[in-house]
Amino acid sequence: MDKIIIVDDHPVVINGLRSIFMGQGEFQITGEAVNADDAMVLLRKELPDILLVDVELGCGLNGIDLVRSAREAFPGMKILVMSMDDGSLYAERAIRAGARGFISKVDLTDTLFTALDTIKRGEVYLSSEICSIIACNHFRDYI
Repeated sequence: MDKIIIVDDHPVVINGLRSIFMGQGEFQITGEAVNADDAMVLLRKELPDILLVDVELGCGLNGIDLVRSAREAFPGMKILVMSMDDGSLYAERAIRAGARGFISKVDLTDTLFTALDTIKRGEVYLSSEICSIIACNHFRDYI
């Protein structure tokens, strides 16, 4: 069973994620944090397999900064970033910071386990929509 830490500053999101994970046997939530500082303390204590983090955290470091810090401190940890906002900009920043995937909160219930399975295999997870936007942005001078 893979241990997961969730970092999000909205209790409703954390409660929703708890509900999504309840009853399945592959992943276990071993901790929750509402900011980057608390998350780093929890990561050192729990040593999870996966960090699931929101891009926008209420105070202190944002989710991308947390990804950088977590990647530096725990290079083997898989990190999946989530956001309610336009994914293309945040997705690129998250991957460059060391995340293994990016998921939209809008699609969370439909794609969460696919994203988690993908990053567990060592692959990068991005939705096809985000991949298309990123490709268009990078190649706009050629198309």
